Amino acid sequence: MSRKKVTDATYELLEGEIRKRDVKLVVDASFRALKNLLFAGESVNVYGLGIFTLRTRAARMARNPRTMEEIQVPPRKHIKFVVSGSVKEELKKL
Repeated sequence: MSRKKVTDATYELLEGEIRKRDVKLVVDASFRALKNLLFAGESVNVYGLGIFTLRTRAARMARNPRTMEEIQVPPRKHIKFVVSGSVKEELKKL
């Protein structure tokens, strides 16, 4: 889902209570805040959706399948998302 679709869906939920460009500003600010909090090392719990956390994958050895040469893969950061229990329950009903 694109940011525009999130903005449109939010605008529809608000039923025109605020202008669409204001909804866009709020959606953009929310995504920036989520990103900034994650990069600062904080977990972000979006109530009713799940928890975002920034994790570090450990360095490891890998093998090039063509040459069978072993290479060192450096540690990397990635975002982990854990779905909330309420979303899991709703998915079971689908």
